[in-house]
Amino acid sequence: MLDEYLEFLHERYLISDKTISIDLDKFISGEKKKLLIVGLSGAGKSTLCGHLAKKYKAECFMTDKCKHIIMHPNKHIGGHNPPDNILKEVFLEGYLKCARPQLKNNKRQVIEGAFVWQNYLYFPQFRNEQNHHPTIILGVSALKSVWGVLKRVKAKHDLPYAIGRIPLVFERNFKILSKRIDLFRKLRLEAGGEVEEFKVPKL
Repeated sequence: MLDEYLEFLHERYLISDKTISIDLDKFISGEKKKLLIVGLSGAGKSTLCGHLAKKYKAECFMTDKCKHIIMHPNKHIGGHNPPDNILKEVFLEGYLKCARPQLKNNKRQVIEGAFVWQNYLYFPQFRNEQNHHPTIILGVSALKSVWGVLKRVKAKHDLPYAIGRIPLVFERNFKILSKRIDLFRKLRLEAGGEVEEFKVPKL
């Protein structure tokens, strides 16, 4: 068990906080109209989306708002860890009905949410639709991300529920999604583009 814990630490789930941008200058200049934001739950994607959209006169689009389009009960992904085949169905449907129309429209947008980048991992045939979009990959630490989850609690009576979610959040977001974000980062860098360390503004 100690070895597993040390490996957990070594893989940076608790201490990694490096954030990078890819081709951000192309979004700032207007050469590219879409900017993607990727990161763990609680990392501050939505806040950063709103900030950058306001700063660069764009629309902030959060794909989490599209969860209502997935109506089949077997595709519900909240509250448990569904098998990969169900996740693939969810993200394909979410991508085709929600994220893809945004990527293909002519609006200037900052887009955040898993329906974009998870689909990039699951369905290589769609990668060419996303290879050249500027991207910010948030590298917030797991501990900060947990605090991000707790900060969303608006009332004291909701606190036990939020605390009860933490083990689930750790399992799903930090053990599984951290590895997926690392893979996304690797593939996105292999696709090319100018990479710089991104300093997240104090919001």
